[in-house]
Amino acid sequence: MDRFLAKLYSRINYERQVRVEPKHFKLNNLRALLARLGNPQLNYPIVHIAGTKGKGSVATMLANILAASGRQTGLFTSPHLVRINQRVTINGISISDADFESILGQLDVEIRDMDLLCQEIRETQCNPQLSEPYDEDWTAIDPKSNLPLTGKPLTFFEVMTAAAFLYYSQKNCDAVVLEVGLGGRLDSTNVCQPSACVITNISLDHTRQLGSTIDKIAFEKAGIIKNGVPVVSGELKPLAADVISAVAKERGSDLVLLQRDFQFVEHFASDLPEEKTDDGYAVDISYSGRFVLPLLDNAASDKAALTKVAKKDEKSNADADRNNDLTDSTGSDLELSNLKVAMLGRHQRSNAALAVATIQLLNCQGWSIAESAIRAGLSKTTLAGRTQVVRQSPAVVLDVAHNVASVNVLLETLKQELAQWHSAPKKTLILSISKDKDCRSMLEVLLPEFDQVVITKYQENPRAVDPERLLSTAREVAVELELNGLKISVVEKPLEAWHSTAEVASAEDVICFAGSVFLIAEVIQLFNPGQ
Repeated sequence: MDRFLAKLYSRINYERQVRVEPKHFKLNNLRALLARLGNPQLNYPIVHIAGTKGKGSVATMLANILAASGRQTGLFTSPHLVRINQRVTINGISISDADFESILGQLDVEIRDMDLLCQEIRETQCNPQLSEPYDEDWTAIDPKSNLPLTGKPLTFFEVMTAAAFLYYSQKNCDAVVLEVGLGGRLDSTNVCQPSACVITNISLDHTRQLGSTIDKIAFEKAGIIKNGVPVVSGELKPLAADVISAVAKERGSDLVLLQRDFQFVEHFASDLPEEKTDDGYAVDISYSGRFVLPLLDNAASDKAALTKVAKKDEKSNADADRNNDLTDSTGSDLELSNLKVAMLGRHQRSNAALAVATIQLLNCQGWSIAESAIRAGLSKTTLAGRTQVVRQSPAVVLDVAHNVASVNVLLETLKQELAQWHSAPKKTLILSISKDKDCRSMLEVLLPEFDQVVITKYQENPRAVDPERLLSTAREVAVELELNGLKISVVEKPLEAWHSTAEVASAEDVICFAGSVFLIAEVIQLFNPGQ
């Protein structure tokens, strides 16, 4: 296993790089690799999920619901918190070391052959005047798959994606839920042919790769929409929603929208019995969905059937807003009350509604997922590092919030749903941020809400901002916002930051880790050994 992992980690890994340009993303080589493997991604129905925030939560909820319905369900997510195996699961169980080694071994033969072909492309088409070591436009035909290759070797994430596809095929999965890694249009997961797509929401993040405006980012996320494949969207901002709607219409894909086609109503903990979960008080929602879709049989994922539906939709303008063919259609009504959502935050209840709408959509295609599976899947879904309360005295919260939108959501959840927040004598933030994030804007949101900020640097990924540089920015923001009583310090390593903070904390204090998934990955096992 170790030698295969060493090969895997030696590949280009954009999760560990600060500067990543859009030109670096192409799907040619992964398509060729999958063709060499017999296109395992076509052997099971897929739900494909993109979005700036919430895609991991929605993906996990969906996978749990599908597993509760009796289906062997794969879930592919990224990045991992502790072990790479966590990215590839079936019914909540991570791929074993033995299975992982077997899959990587099967891939290795094909990858070595492709690496040689890519090297040949670079050598024969090399232009010494180029500043880059290779040009992504160099191509040649792979003799084994008969598909075009570029001169760029397969990346870490491409190999992981292929490994997941092959594993799910060999384990005879009945369904697979795929979370997009970055963006959507050019993400490695976008080689799939899904039965349904989901776009959670859009906000500014990864602007170098995806664009600096909401509409540009929305276009990249909407790139997962396939011809004739229905899509569920939770995006409400008009600029982004319009882009998603336009792409769906262009591709003949029915669009199911939050607040138009489905809604949810929250029932807060104060309205419920004093029933607690590991992550706080259980909170219920009521769900209501009605949407009308073209009549699809159980073979809705079949390419020919989807093409037929797409062409029919293009000719019909009976309802331009919905882009639906109402003359040959099936209606779907779903009313569910008292759906228990264990995860904290209104955003998680919104995510739950997105998951239920997606299940309703799949049922329109003949999946026959029972209400009991919906309830069971939602009630068991927890996700490490999502406003996760890991200790009560003092209250310790872990959150992977890493952009302005997500830190705003974190603070809203802490204020509304963490009982200790308003009475805590001291609130401490332990913070590390990646270099490609809008550090100043994040600090402007976070600093006013805490009494003390401990700046640190996650150790196992080179993308972290230097603590002294972050300290300087934090002090500037504190002066600008007149936060005269705020204490800001630097402790170089996360574990040391925790110990120094915990030593002087009272039982009534609140300590929050935030700023990066990589920070949470390094501290989570302090509180959940074996997580």
